[in-house]
Formats: sequence, C-alpha cells, structure tokens
Amino acid sequence: MKKNCCISIITPTFNREKSIENTIKSVLNQTFTDWEMLIIDDLSTDKTSDIVKSFTKIDSRIKLFIRDRLPKGAPTCRNIGIKNASGKYIIFLDSDDILLPHCLDQRYNFIKQNPKLKVAIFPIACKSGNDISIIPIFPINYPIKNFLKYDNTWTIMNPIWNKEFLLLLKGFDESYER
Repeated sequence: MKKNCCISIITPTFNREKSIENTIKSVLNQTFTDWEMLIIDDLSTDKTSDIVKSFTKIDSRIKLFIRDRLPKGAPTCRNIGIKNASGKYIIFLDSDDILLPHCLDQRYNFIKQNPKLKVAIFPIACKSGNDISIIPIFPINYPIKNFLKYDNTWTIMNPIWNKEFLLLLKGFDESYER
C-alpha cells in the first residue's frame, strides 16, 4: 500500500549527472519533511540514474522512475510523476535547480491557509555566486491561460498545485516540447 504524503516533488531528468545530486540535496535539506520526491529519468545515457539510485537507498521518500513510454520529454515525465504521486499537493522541480530550505514550508503554510486555491504561484530566488535575488511574478489578467499558451510570467517551479486539479486538467500535453 502506497503511503500518502503531503507534497510530491516531481523532477524529470535527462543526462544531469553534474547537477542532480545538488537538486536532491536541496530537497533533503527542507525544513518541511512530509514530502516525497519522484525523479523520472528520460532514459539518460550518463550516470544520472545511478546517482538517483544511491539516494533512494538513503531516503525512502526519494523514488526513481524510468520513462517507459513515448514520447520522450519533460511533459511525459511530469505526467508519469503526477500519476505516481501520493501527495495532495505537487511541485515541479527541474533537475538542475535547487530549493531554498524554507520553500516547501512557505508554500504548504500558504496553501493550507487558503484551502479553496487549486494552485498558488510564488516568486523564486536565483543565486549567482553568493548573491540571491528574488524574481517577482508580473501581474497579468489571465495567468492560467497565459501559462498554458507558454506565454509564461513564471517558471515550472513557481507554483504549488492541488493534485486533483492537475488530474482534472489532464496533466501536460505531451506533444509540446516543454
């Protein structure tokens, strides 16, 4: 029986042996601990899967899936993640990005205080050397419509999604490149 968690972090990956370890460590360093990390390997040809497997042995919240169907690409991997996620909420994290230690705490506390929301969009931080800057979200009239048209004012990492809402939307269109 699959144990449910609060937040599922879905990470598609392909040939990221140089960055996946830092991505995973940033999740392990979260102050919020009721999460699972689903890493979906898009059939990497480097050591990405081996690195992820080593972390699955250290922490059972980290799970590795190998893309087992076409088409190749992040949308397919994200949909595989959504299908296998046990969390009520979902965050997408690219395999070359990291989360600041308080990220999940902040998002969970906000969404818990606003239970009618199906998605909440947060600013993200960018790090260059020792400098961290916050990238604001620009106000727009139809954020979901713009997001679906790939006229993005935020990245894939900005939102926290209610899983049931993502299932209602039928996930990602796998014919799109990104």
